[in-house]
Amino acid sequence: MSSIITKFFNKIYNFCNNKKEKIIYSKNHKINISLISKNAIKICKKLRDCGYEAYIVGGAIRDILVNIKPKDFDIATNATPDEVKCIFRKSRIIGKRFKIVHVIMNQELVEVSTFRTLPSSKQILDKFGRIIRDNNFGSQKEDAERRDFTINALYYDPIKEDIIDFHNGFKDLKNKNIVIIGDAEKRYREDPIRMLRAFRFASKLNAKISDNTLKPIRNLGFLLKNIPCSRLLDEIIKIFSSGQAVKNLDFLINFGLYQQIFLYVDKKNYKEFLNIVLSYTDKRVLIGKSINPSFLLASILWPLVYDLWQIIQKKEKYIPALVIATKQILEKQNKKMNLQQKFCSEIREIFFMQPRFEKINKKNISKMIKQNKFRAACNFFLLQSIFMKKNLQLANWWMLLANSNELEKEKMIQEIFNNKNLLITNNCHKNALS
Repeated sequence: MSSIITKFFNKIYNFCNNKKEKIIYSKNHKINISLISKNAIKICKKLRDCGYEAYIVGGAIRDILVNIKPKDFDIATNATPDEVKCIFRKSRIIGKRFKIVHVIMNQELVEVSTFRTLPSSKQILDKFGRIIRDNNFGSQKEDAERRDFTINALYYDPIKEDIIDFHNGFKDLKNKNIVIIGDAEKRYREDPIRMLRAFRFASKLNAKISDNTLKPIRNLGFLLKNIPCSRLLDEIIKIFSSGQAVKNLDFLINFGLYQQIFLYVDKKNYKEFLNIVLSYTDKRVLIGKSINPSFLLASILWPLVYDLWQIIQKKEKYIPALVIATKQILEKQNKKMNLQQKFCSEIREIFFMQPRFEKINKKNISKMIKQNKFRAACNFFLLQSIFMKKNLQLANWWMLLANSNELEKEKMIQEIFNNKNLLITNNCHKNALS
């Protein structure tokens, strides 16, 4: 009975939303073909040759339209995951929540997903409305309805070189508008990550989030607590590695999302330190350099660790106090969003190296330069020194050492011990040159 009612309402929904898709011809969209993966085109052609529909869809098309080279390509098709796997020898089906196929062609991974149908009673939801499992397939039009934002619901036909647009996404992209498809609160409840993605796309494209898309976010931050930690962390790293991290931080704090994910204290120095670090990471991104996730996470937690470290030093010695403070903050953070053990280990390594930068002797330097996270820890010490306005010359020396080759390192170390006056530090540890 419930399935009959669902089908009835779906028919009414389809009738009320019977919008004719728009075709944007190549002369109008002027996509730069050279930015499209040749392997993605080959996969589409292969699926077409086997009698299926296939389009390049989502973020790749969005990025190409604004002259950004995509990092990866997604294909949408009416072939089921099993059918796709039969066509491509080098492929595998992944995912439980949504089954998709990873197709490997000429060492490039292309993600192939099957058109999704409209919401139905077959979907498995949690008590907050989040879709836990949904492998019900439908038409291209239904699939477009299921996508998050209009700008991500553009289907590129690599054969005809046209774009199929069901939700005015082409116009929204041109006008720099971030618009969610459907009822905003319902769509956020289905997948709370969409709230983070709205801010990421707005900063990435220098766009405005539409009022209807933005309004519910302030009251729905608590939904992020139900997202698997690995998926949540993946989106956070994207947000802070986008080249617009400072802007994104303001968005997330102002709308209460940051506080749902990380430990947070509403203090001026906390925000100032994060702004220094994130300004640095934004500059790295702009010149094409990568960002170490552990470095980002360490930066987010350091002000809290540092404050607790100062308190614990009243009862414990310098280094043991830092170890205790780090342990306590990581435990508290993991109750909010559990960090992978790999990240926790690397965060500890970065933190525990900080006091050692103040101790200049050959044995210490020799050990330090062999640490896996030596360079990241040097970066961290320099940014911390800028914020604290102390140890700047010492921090710069370590940074130069980290950026030097082996011969240059030996020369720098020898020079510092031949003439200790070369390194004049400001407010250094009393044993800095011991």
